[in-house]
Amino acid sequence: MDLFGICISEGYAAGNACMYQKPTSVGSGIFAGVQEELQRFDTAKRLAKQQLLEALRRLSDNQAASELIQVQEMLLDDTEFSQAVRDQIDSGHCAGQAVTQAAASLADFFRAMDDSYMTARASDFLDIANRLLDCMHENAGPAFSMERPCILVAEELLPSQTLSLDRSKLLGIVTATGSFQSHAAILARSMGIPAITGLDIATIDDGQMLLLDGCHGTLTIDPDPERYTKFCSEQNKHQSHQAELRRSAFDPAVSADGVRVEVCANIGVLDDITDDTVRCADGVGLFRSEFLYLAHQDYPDEQTQFEAYKYALQRFAPKRVVIRTMDIGADKKVPYFSLPQEDNPALGYRALRICLDRRDIFRTQLRALLRASNYGNLAIMIPMVSKVEEVFQVKTLLSELRQELFQQAEPCGSYEFGIMIETPAAAIMSAELAGLVDFFSIGTNDLTQYTLAADRMNPMLQTIYDQEDEAVLRLLAFAAENAQKHGIWCGICGDLATHTQLLPRLLRCGIRELSVPPASVGLVKAAIRTITVCDHA
Repeated sequence: MDLFGICISEGYAAGNACMYQKPTSVGSGIFAGVQEELQRFDTAKRLAKQQLLEALRRLSDNQAASELIQVQEMLLDDTEFSQAVRDQIDSGHCAGQAVTQAAASLADFFRAMDDSYMTARASDFLDIANRLLDCMHENAGPAFSMERPCILVAEELLPSQTLSLDRSKLLGIVTATGSFQSHAAILARSMGIPAITGLDIATIDDGQMLLLDGCHGTLTIDPDPERYTKFCSEQNKHQSHQAELRRSAFDPAVSADGVRVEVCANIGVLDDITDDTVRCADGVGLFRSEFLYLAHQDYPDEQTQFEAYKYALQRFAPKRVVIRTMDIGADKKVPYFSLPQEDNPALGYRALRICLDRRDIFRTQLRALLRASNYGNLAIMIPMVSKVEEVFQVKTLLSELRQELFQQAEPCGSYEFGIMIETPAAAIMSAELAGLVDFFSIGTNDLTQYTLAADRMNPMLQTIYDQEDEAVLRLLAFAAENAQKHGIWCGICGDLATHTQLLPRLLRCGIRELSVPPASVGLVKAAIRTITVCDHA
């Protein structure tokens, strides 16, 4: 028997069905009073935020997971959701009931929208409600677990439920409801798990043999031997193609007309530095140093940072490692920084602005970087530049610290110094900035949200937030052109670097370095080899 659904994550899987059992609410329903219930809600929010911070530290290597966690942090602070919960409590509902009803109401609102992306956001509110109920201990029963490798079958999977599954036993996912744009689907793709949605799962029994074709949206139940053999042949072809992509990742990325492009890796934590990543990536195009701060309960000292930077540089030597100075603030909140509450943190006190204001913290990081420069090919990159004067300030500070270390018999090695182009101001002033630095790296995630005035974490603006928007691409090309004029290299470290359909245009703009998640290195290199850059090389 064949069922036909929607492909949400490519791949093939054969295995027995395992029916997902979602937790059930066991809230007492006893109303303890408005103040007591409000206190329960506020306590659950604080605990949920702590859980999300820990998850962000643990899953920093998975970009999709990190972005999901940041969305959940935003929803916990969503004023409309919090007010809806408080209104329910004021009406005499206990905290658990209030959270459930408020989330259900908002989910219904999003489901009614005539937009597939917005409809998919309904599950995000249900997911955050489920997390809050867990924190209130109102969900019953032990956590769901899979005893053996299987294809999971569920009515719907929430994003956090997807993250909690044992990847070693998860062969594939089949759901009745969902969409390509849901966060659960995005997570499945990031983890390489084949998945189909939109199926009538009532026809599937626990333990039945399933063949999941995530490339064509087909699910076969109890296949005959001939069908099983044919499926295995298709699965082997797909796996061979994927293996070829992985093998080719170790070869240089050279376009069809001989243009060499560096394809580097984005690194979040030291565990991301695997042997395969060191071998196949042309270096590190973005080392997110803020995760050193996220992983500690207090400011990491100079020696701790030095050891981390030294390790990364030694592992990749002689390849270049671009280490971004801490990008704290906005969606990356660290409790011990005690940052002020802001109405619009993305446009507020973050990254370089904190560093130049809290010089003692910044000096510690820069000293650690300068000491580590003796152990590899270091490039120091400054985020969130919006004024030329900021670059002068950092260069002056680096010069002072080099002299300070020299006087302390701590000589520094050589290093490159560059900036991220992620504000329209930096792109517009790129001709002046190019004369002050060794390289540009274009952060397309923030450049997009600032150019289009669309918060990239706001689900209601996702139809506006588009990294392929012409305005964004023109700013990118303008910065790349100015980099070429001044003889410095220009790369991309945002999500746009993985948009293979745009690579021809990006390379013809003069982009010669792309930094992507380690798992995407092979795919991007393969795409580059098919491109003719022509006379723009």
